Amino acid sequence: MVFRPTDDATIRADMPTTNLGTGTTLVADASPVRDFLLRFSVTGVGSCQVTSATLRLFQVDSSDRGGDFHTTASNWSEGIVTWNNAPAAGPKTIASLGSVSTGKWFEVDLTSIVPGDSIVSLRVSSPSGDGAYYSSKEGANPPQLVLTLGPPATSNSHAPIFIDGNSGFTYANGVRSGSGTASDPYVISNWDIDLCQPGAGCGGSGVFVENTDANFVIRNVRVHSSGSINTFSYYDADVYLYNVANGRVENSTLSDGRSGITVEGSKYVTLSGNNLSVQPIYISSGGGGETQVAGPCMSIHSSTSIVVSGNSLSPCVNGMESFGTTGMVVSGNKFVQDGVYGLFLEGYGAASTVGALIENNQFGPGSDRGIEINDGANVTQTTISGNIFSGQGIDLHPPTIADCCPSNTMVYGLAQLSSNTITTDNLVNGKPIYYFEGCSGTSINGIPVGQLIVVNCTNFQASNLQISGVIEGIVLSNVHGATIVNDTLSNISRFGVLAFNSDHVTVTGNNITAGNGIQFYISSNMLVYHNNFLGGGDFAGGAYQGMDYKGSYDSWDDGYPSGGNFWWNYNATDNCGGPQQEVCTGPDGIGDTPFGLDRYPLMKPYPVQTNPPVGFDFSLDTPSPSSLSMAQGGTSPSSWIAAWLVNAPSYGFITFTASGLPSGVTASFTRNPCPFLGDVQGTPGCFVSVSFSATVTATLGTTNVTITADSDGVSHSTSISLTITVASLAASFTASNPVTAGRPANFTAFASGGSPPYSFSWTFGDGGSTTGSSATHTYSTGGSYTVTLTTQDSASRTIVVSKVVTVASLAPNALAISNDGKVFSYQRGVFTLIAQPVTTPLRQVAWNPNGSYALIVGDSGVVLKYDGSQLSTIPTGVTTNLYALAWKPDGSYAMIAGSGGVLFKYDGASMTRLQNPFTNSIRSISWNPAGTQALMVGSSGTMLLYQPNGQITKISSGTTEYLYSAGWSPNGQYALVAGGNGVIVRYDGTSVQTLNTTGLYSSTIVIHSISWIPSGTSALLVGDSGLVLTYDGNVLTRVANPVASNLYSISWLGTTAYISGGSGSSLTYTGGVLSTLTNNTSTSLRGLAWKPS
Repeated sequence: MVFRPTDDATIRADMPTTNLGTGTTLVADASPVRDFLLRFSVTGVGSCQVTSATLRLFQVDSSDRGGDFHTTASNWSEGIVTWNNAPAAGPKTIASLGSVSTGKWFEVDLTSIVPGDSIVSLRVSSPSGDGAYYSSKEGANPPQLVLTLGPPATSNSHAPIFIDGNSGFTYANGVRSGSGTASDPYVISNWDIDLCQPGAGCGGSGVFVENTDANFVIRNVRVHSSGSINTFSYYDADVYLYNVANGRVENSTLSDGRSGITVEGSKYVTLSGNNLSVQPIYISSGGGGETQVAGPCMSIHSSTSIVVSGNSLSPCVNGMESFGTTGMVVSGNKFVQDGVYGLFLEGYGAASTVGALIENNQFGPGSDRGIEINDGANVTQTTISGNIFSGQGIDLHPPTIADCCPSNTMVYGLAQLSSNTITTDNLVNGKPIYYFEGCSGTSINGIPVGQLIVVNCTNFQASNLQISGVIEGIVLSNVHGATIVNDTLSNISRFGVLAFNSDHVTVTGNNITAGNGIQFYISSNMLVYHNNFLGGGDFAGGAYQGMDYKGSYDSWDDGYPSGGNFWWNYNATDNCGGPQQEVCTGPDGIGDTPFGLDRYPLMKPYPVQTNPPVGFDFSLDTPSPSSLSMAQGGTSPSSWIAAWLVNAPSYGFITFTASGLPSGVTASFTRNPCPFLGDVQGTPGCFVSVSFSATVTATLGTTNVTITADSDGVSHSTSISLTITVASLAASFTASNPVTAGRPANFTAFASGGSPPYSFSWTFGDGGSTTGSSATHTYSTGGSYTVTLTTQDSASRTIVVSKVVTVASLAPNALAISNDGKVFSYQRGVFTLIAQPVTTPLRQVAWNPNGSYALIVGDSGVVLKYDGSQLSTIPTGVTTNLYALAWKPDGSYAMIAGSGGVLFKYDGASMTRLQNPFTNSIRSISWNPAGTQALMVGSSGTMLLYQPNGQITKISSGTTEYLYSAGWSPNGQYALVAGGNGVIVRYDGTSVQTLNTTGLYSSTIVIHSISWIPSGTSALLVGDSGLVLTYDGNVLTRVANPVASNLYSISWLGTTAYISGGSGSSLTYTGGVLSTLTNNTSTSLRGLAWKPS
């Protein structure tokens, strides 16, 4: 089902009373602030389940952020809505889009907020000043809400699910569909699972899957706890996947458990679009104490090729931990309010993270550390890019020291980084993270830096930097020769400067406000002097400002009289001087006693000199190419622009803008603003590309567009010649997927170029046709059909587009009835309850031969009619039990009979009672193939012939036994009749012949149903105690049966007979072999009838 919005509009904060509801674009922007609203009216879902709901938006102007999507009240109209009267956005972000590019459709999962028939109202905003523009419903490519529907659910509550091995994917274990292949995975969906179970307490896992390589998906599942967690195990998680491959967990809401999702020892698993939260859980630890046992929202251990995308982890005790992974992708997730860390890369000596891609995630606000790389971790061949850190940034966690022991050894060792890429589009508090690995002679001076990490470099210098608000300011790992000078490191929660395995590093002339100041681990020839340690941070009130673990030849001062460092918590006196502070003739500015490692602590802050940046300028090349052309509604090629340093090093960014644009044209730059690195890593220039997008109404002609580059007040300009032409008329269309015979299929047309507005006409390849941009068509049969869309614009330009649509045949479905008055549909191996109109037994069900509707008869005069969507009652005026039902072969009417010889005819419009001179109960009716007579059998050996003219005659059956079933052979030569006490007779139209059943089955067994194989070569007879017989025209043969329950009816689907059973399993019969058929109804079935195709 595809819906277009009933209303949409952009609203602007700087135009608070202006209505923009007729605009052709929808805009989400932070500068100026613009939001947009969407409203859809979802109808026609009825009792079906919404298995997916996808919002599709067509991008017309690229942006680094596609927007944040919120629900909102629906009491607005596009004709009057403004910023001032628009409904507020809901508190929860239900979805977000990262970078979006022009000319493409982008999709947003809204399944969680579309329960069925409803009004869907959204408000979309953006934190980016580079606004995202989409086509509105007045534009060329209106928004779409695409729904995929599943069958109605009888209940969505389910006990915790445990699946071990491929054979564990069963209906009883919550599997709704699928065969376990890549194209048809097992689907566990739309369940509500409570971790509190009667008699078992609260805890454990909601869904636990292990030891399988089957393809499966866990979708739209909610796991929660209705009470406080009181049981605990390491293997507890809302969803726990162990030793699995090819699994997906998507669009699920997981909360309250020890962990949201745990994946261990697995591969090829995707976790996407889930909402996870984990609150602190406290378990009694004895003696009145409590232990906090809640884990992170997500754990990935010892696994390969795991994709974690588009999830919301908030709030969590901790966000996500990863240990021993290869090829992991973490993309587009939100780690908000996640306790100590957002993403934790563990190690403890193992190759903990190899080949990971961590991109476009949001860390914070509310998380102590964005990404924590643990002591002992080994991170290699990993790329970290495009992440936004609101707070602490990246934490290279220092080694844990076992200070309990005399040796003071490291517990896990140092974190190891190698062959990694951390790009400058990672922003912490709005500034880039700089990561250098394997560099030599690199200098970074005076540029905006959010955090600095240097690995395996030599002769490195960092000067005149201002870093604040992170957990570590400057981190050096395996650095040999470096100078950290004249930097201001403020509001650093832990370490201003942190160094591992480094040597010959000089740290001087820095202002450091941090919890731990400077820390060295296994480093040598380190020199620290003339720094001001100003306290602060979140560790021990900033008391621990200097630490040197297993250092050698390190000095924390510059000797006397130059002195050491200023320490905010040094409180000694200054009455003496000299190298030993033994000359007590007055103060010398150096404390009389050492302070920790510093022999000559300064009494006052050292006057740090911040060197001004070198005079800065840059040049701007002519764009290449300098002329671009594009059509209305299109996007131009890119033109490259290079900016080159005149003086280095630089101290900022270059920001590019375009002015003088024709109406309806927007410009898009890559890497804007562009970090101007100067001589850092030998990059003397900045390179960007610019492209242009035009609306379908953009002004035609050639314009010189001015491109301006600005860096901290220094600016230069160049120009590009831009030509706008009329776009060629283009059209396309989409169709429902899949398209199934007998069900409405939706077709949607799309057009661009030419001269709007457009008109559309359709032909569907089966004689059907219609007009309009959206069309609905129902195919009667499966097959391949050529659908043709003809599009014409206002200038009478025409384009014809055709494509072949494959129409799937409707999956066979049957109607089943039970002994307690229930009616089920049966399709793809699953019985689904339709209704329970009565509580008395239903006896027989039969479809009209044309498949238009089915009749059901039962006790107390019940006759029901089912038209494929609903059940209705047909009054009979009797309360006697009705047992028999048979359609005349041409489908013109059905015969219905029961106790006391009561007899009816139903023609689809009226129920007519027929005169029957015989009062014996009738249990079975069978028409001969020609439809010239119906054989009716019943109590006391009754055999009657009914003629279409209403005449009823009695036949001598030669028995007084109760006759329960009858069936004409397909060639009409004779009928079989069976009853109690081993009676089976053959009637050829003139005489009755008794068949020999001696020794074949017990005389107490009743045969309830007779049906012929479609080819007519033999008949199938079923009855009590699992009796199954075949008759080939000469011999009765008993078929070995794996079940012993009573069997009541037979219905053929092709060459397979479906045999309905009582208290046990039902059966199928194919080629002489009986197989059990799972009955998931937990009730006794009395009949089943396949709908004619």
